[in-house]
Amino acid sequence: MKKQPKIGQGISIAKIVAKCLMVFALLSCEKESQDEHLSNFPSEVQQELRNFLTEGKNRGVKLDIRKIHHIYLMSGPSLITIDGNGQSAIGYYSHSEKSIYLDTTSYEFKDMKEAMIFHELGHGLLKRDHKNIHLPNGDLSSIMSGYGLPDFTYSNSFKRQYYLDELFHQNTPCPSWAK
Repeated sequence: MKKQPKIGQGISIAKIVAKCLMVFALLSCEKESQDEHLSNFPSEVQQELRNFLTEGKNRGVKLDIRKIHHIYLMSGPSLITIDGNGQSAIGYYSHSEKSIYLDTTSYEFKDMKEAMIFHELGHGLLKRDHKNIHLPNGDLSSIMSGYGLPDFTYSNSFKRQYYLDELFHQNTPCPSWAK
């Protein structure tokens, strides 16, 4: 003959089961991973986003791409207005929307896409403002320049290391090639 559980034992088992179900429910509501969030962005920019995260990690900077909610690819700078003040731009980070807008018809998007996207991510993830200073040789001192983007493509690829170091660490010293 089986023993019947006492009333108190049945209630404690029910409480344990309920608590286990609650913990399981909380764990299953975990935030999406960085990779899952990356897949929400347009495929045309996913490689640059991955590169940004890698470059930050290589420089000891922990980044969370989930802080960027949307990336919009636009056709033409007139579609990107800065806070409604009538100015147009080839790229823009909206602090209120936590979103990036990029003009896909611009020269920068076609030939300097990495610098363009890194600039906007600099605003969004690194909380960087524009840095409108020139190096001694006249080159822009930062990807974060509001005057344009530095060219570190093709024959200028040797400059990439400095510009990425400066993006993630603002106090990076002037490179020897700029003195």
